[in-house]
Amino acid sequence: MKSFAVLLIVVLLSSCTPFLLNTQDYKVQSMDLDTAWKLVSSYNYIPEKKDYWKSPNEFFDDGGGDCEDFAATMMYLLGPESSMIIIITTTDPHAIVSFHNIYFEPQTYGKFYNVKNITTLTTYTFFQTMFIATKGGSKNL
Repeated sequence: MKSFAVLLIVVLLSSCTPFLLNTQDYKVQSMDLDTAWKLVSSYNYIPEKKDYWKSPNEFFDDGGGDCEDFAATMMYLLGPESSMIIIITTTDPHAIVSFHNIYFEPQTYGKFYNVKNITTLTTYTFFQTMFIATKGGSKNL
C-alpha cells in the first residue's frame, strides 16, 4: 500500500506543469534574451508597499512593478533556464536574473553584473518563481 501511494504521488507530480496547480493552463515561453529584455525593460518601476510578486499579466496590465516583478516577468518570457537572484545592494536586497550564466538587470536594458562582484542572498529557480508569482497557478498569468 505504501509503495502504491508513493507511485501515485510520483505520477501526479510528473504530470504537473511547471506552474504546479496550473488552473490557467500556462505555457512555458522561450523568447530570446534580447527581445524579452527590450520588452520588459520598457515598463515602469512601480514601488510596492508590501512584498507581492505579480504574475506576468499583472505586470503588463499594471504597466510595470518592482524588481521581483521585473525578474519574474523576464523569467516567464525566457523559460526554465532562467533564475531569479536576490543580491545585496547598497540600500536593499534587489532581484536580478541569471540566464545561461549571464547576470543582468531586467529593469535596465544592457546592464550586466559580474558575478564576482555581487553578494547573493538567495536564488529562486524558474519553477519556484513561477509558483510564487502565480500563487500556484491561481493568479492570472
